Amino acid sequence: MTPIYAQATPREKHLFHVFCAETAGQVSAGFDGTFWSVDVPQACQLHPAIWHSALAIASAQMTQITWTMDGSTQHPDDVGFKQYTKAIGHLVQATQKTDPSFEEQSLILMATVLLLGFASLRGNFNQVEFFARHGLELFAKWDFRERAKRGQQSLRSNVLSVRSLISLLDNLFVQYSWVCPAANPPKPAQSSPAATSPKTPFTNITEAYHEYQALQIAHLEALRAQALGSTNGDWQPFRDIRQAWLRRLSACKAKLLQARHEDGQSKPWLMLQVGLLGLQVCFQGKAIANELYWDKLIPKLRRIVDIAEQVFEKPKTHGERVPAAVFHFAPSPLGILYMVASACREYATRTRAIALLRRMQQRDGLLDSGLFACLSEAKMRIEATGRDLVGLTEPKRCTCIPEEYVCGHHRVRDVGIEFLERGLVRLNFESFDGGARPEGMKSLTVLCNGNWCKR
Repeated sequence: MTPIYAQATPREKHLFHVFCAETAGQVSAGFDGTFWSVDVPQACQLHPAIWHSALAIASAQMTQITWTMDGSTQHPDDVGFKQYTKAIGHLVQATQKTDPSFEEQSLILMATVLLLGFASLRGNFNQVEFFARHGLELFAKWDFRERAKRGQQSLRSNVLSVRSLISLLDNLFVQYSWVCPAANPPKPAQSSPAATSPKTPFTNITEAYHEYQALQIAHLEALRAQALGSTNGDWQPFRDIRQAWLRRLSACKAKLLQARHEDGQSKPWLMLQVGLLGLQVCFQGKAIANELYWDKLIPKLRRIVDIAEQVFEKPKTHGERVPAAVFHFAPSPLGILYMVASACREYATRTRAIALLRRMQQRDGLLDSGLFACLSEAKMRIEATGRDLVGLTEPKRCTCIPEEYVCGHHRVRDVGIEFLERGLVRLNFESFDGGARPEGMKSLTVLCNGNWCKR
C-alpha cells in the first residue's frame, strides 16, 4: 500500500476504485487496455498529480451520469473540482524541478493529459487548449521521443509504457495542429518507426493503434515538407516523404484487413478503418482546390459515415434522455466526421455526418461533437443562403442549386478555430474564390457551454 493510497480519504479510495473498475476502460475506448488498466493505476499511486487528476475524471463521469439520469442540465461537480485543483497544485510543483528524470517527465506528461481530460469532459475549451499547449511544450522541450529512443533498455523499469504515452501525445499534437493552427504548436521529433515489419500482421488492437498514431504524425511531417517545397522550390524531400508514407499506409491497410477476419467488426477495429479512410482523404485532398475537387473523394466520405453509423448505432431506448457526455483518450472520429460535414458536397452524406455528431455527445480533447455539429450546420446555412446574402458583380455568376450544389463563390472552407473566453468559439472561413486575401476572410462565433451551442 503506497503512502498516497494509505493517506487517502474513504471518498478518494472509492473514486480510485471507480477509476480502475469503470473509468479507465471507458476512456480507453478499447485501445491500449493494459496501459489504462495496469500502468495508469500504478502511476496514480506514485505521483499525486496523477492520483488527483484520475479521481477528478472519475468524479466528473459519475456526476455526468447522475445529472443525465435525473434530467438536470447542470453538473456542479464540487468533489471533482477539488481533486482537479489539488492535481494542478502538485503539477505546478513538479514542473518547477530543473532537471527531472525521464520517469518523472513521463509522470508529469501523464498528469497533464489527465487534467486535459477532466477539462474536456466539463466542456471547458480554454482549459483544454491550455493543457494541450503546456503538455506539447514540455514534450518538445524535453525531447521526450528522442530520449525514449536512446534509452530503450532503461525504459523497461518505467511504470508507464513509453510507447503508449507517446501515442497519447501524438494524438494530442494532431488535434492541436488541426484545431489551433494559428497557435503554432511545438514541432515534435520525427514519427516513430513502424513497430512491426510491413508484412507482419497486427497481433492486437494496441499494435494497430500505435501504428495509426505514428501515421498521423508522419502525415503532418509530409505537410510540413510540402509547405517548405512551395516556399523554396525544392520538392524532392516532399516526394521522398510522400512515397514512404504511402508505402507505410498501404502496409497498415493490408495488415488491418488481415486482422478483420478475426475481430474486424469490433468497434476499435472499425474506428481504425474510419481513421485510415480519413487519412487517405486528407492526403489526397487539396485545401486550395476548387469546390469540385472533393467530389472524386465522395465514395470514401460516404464509406466513413457508413462505418461511423455502424460504430455509433443509435441505442434502442424508449426514453428521450440526453446521453451522458463521453470522453476518450483514443482515436477520435469527431474531426473526421466534421471533415465530411464540411468538405462533402453530397447533401445526404453531409447531413448524415451532422446527425451523427449531434447524437454522439462525445468530447475528445480539443474535439467536441456538439460544437462540430453546430459549426457544420451554421456553415451549411451560410452556403444555402449565400446567393441571397452575397451579391456578385460581373463577370461572376452564381450557379448554386438548392440542396444539390453550392458554387465556388458561395461555398466556404475552414481557415481555423479559435477558443475565446467564456465559452465562445470562433470559426474563421473564406469562400473558395476568396483565396487567402484578408478581405475574403469571415468569421462565425458560437457560444458553447459543453452541451449546446448557439450563434
